[in-house]
Amino acid sequence: MTEFLPCPIALCPHNYKFKAVKRPADPVIRPAKFTAKATKNKIANDFVFPKKTIKNVPVQKKDEVITNNTYAALNTAQADAEDVSPPQYKIKPIFMKIIDSYNLIIQELHRTYPTAINTFTKGYIKIEAQTADDHRDITTYLTGKNLQYYVIEPPSNRPLKLVIKGLPADLDPEDIKNDLISKGIKIEKIAQLKKFTTKTPLPIDMIEVTKIYIVSNSIDVFAPSTPTRFGTASASIIDYALIKNLNWPCTIDSISELSSDHNPVKLHFPRTAKFELPPPQLNTTWSIFTNTLANTENCFLPKASSTQEIEFQVRDLTSEILTAHDTASKPATQSELPFVQGELKHLFKERNRARKLWQFTRHPQHKTELNRLQNTIKRKVGLYRQQVWEDHLTSLDAEDGSLWGTAKAFRKKAAQISALNGPNGTALSDTNKTDIIANSLESQFKLNDIQNPHKDEIITNIVDAYLTTNINNTDSLPPALPSEVITYIKKI
Repeated sequence: MTEFLPCPIALCPHNYKFKAVKRPADPVIRPAKFTAKATKNKIANDFVFPKKTIKNVPVQKKDEVITNNTYAALNTAQADAEDVSPPQYKIKPIFMKIIDSYNLIIQELHRTYPTAINTFTKGYIKIEAQTADDHRDITTYLTGKNLQYYVIEPPSNRPLKLVIKGLPADLDPEDIKNDLISKGIKIEKIAQLKKFTTKTPLPIDMIEVTKIYIVSNSIDVFAPSTPTRFGTASASIIDYALIKNLNWPCTIDSISELSSDHNPVKLHFPRTAKFELPPPQLNTTWSIFTNTLANTENCFLPKASSTQEIEFQVRDLTSEILTAHDTASKPATQSELPFVQGELKHLFKERNRARKLWQFTRHPQHKTELNRLQNTIKRKVGLYRQQVWEDHLTSLDAEDGSLWGTAKAFRKKAAQISALNGPNGTALSDTNKTDIIANSLESQFKLNDIQNPHKDEIITNIVDAYLTTNINNTDSLPPALPSEVITYIKKI
């Protein structure tokens, strides 16, 4: 019956056929993975650049209007203020030749200069001093002991080597040296070059000039950047210029316009009307500078209607400023520090040490040692000053005017004090003038009587009476006139 009629039970599992539908699995929450291979997305990151980018907007170029500023040189003072401190001086070692008693010398140097380093180097004792004073004292000590040593001079102290070509080969080098010395150039050494094989003299002379002489006398050495003489297989610069006491820009060039192997040299000093700052070797009295510019002739309002008139007025103002500065300035005399000899410097150190020791102990023996050192220094200083004075007299020359200047200072008489009127008449002699001045000072300045309790009251009454009777101090000051105010404003 069940085959012909439907089953009365709803959804009977025996008679009802269910459709095979795959049941979805429960979702599983897993930690995220940052690798691109774990997912089907092969892109490393999610950000994608757009296919169309923004257009570059062209920047408009702004044209600057260039103007001529006559006082542009004044702004160079800050630009030139750079840190141009010289490099630290490196003290060169001293090489002393080894002798039989070198051990005693090393012990003495170690006791006197414990900071110096002594090492053995190829038959010499290398002495490295820590300070320049120790270096000078050590060389003085070795010289006094008649020991053989040498010191490598720094490049700044080495002589300047120059070459002169074209002179006759038979010319005596001593004649060249004497001629240059007569011109005022200090020559250390001169030698004539010779051929290596035949020893034949060549027309080439090498001269060593003291570089310290060039630096101390403010001499500038100018040489062209290109060679001035061309040989068979060489090119060299043999032409140069020495310039002294000339504060002006200069250029030097080698002119290759001739067919010879030696080019001429051209020195060019441009003639420009620029506003240049005065050299720093001047002492300027700014009050005189202000008074010169405050002249009534300069106090007017300029009027200009064209560019040319403005340039003329600016040029006139620049000329007036420079003229006022020259009027109020004098060349500065740079006083060099006196050189103290090594022996005197050592005595000064010993004197200071003995003075500190005596001040600490107050022992008579230490006082005696201090007096002995002071007397020794006094004698040494006297001899040193006498030697300096003799060297100064020897260096005097009639050509540069130094001899006449020194003689004029000796012939100049001291300013005399004019005659003074005293209680006993006119004083003419120096003794009478001195007595009058002493009596005047003694009468004006006296000690107050401290024992008198009414002394302060008496002084107060005297001052009040003076102020009351003096008419000039009681009058009120009149007000300043407008013309006076304008006059003083112009002087500022």
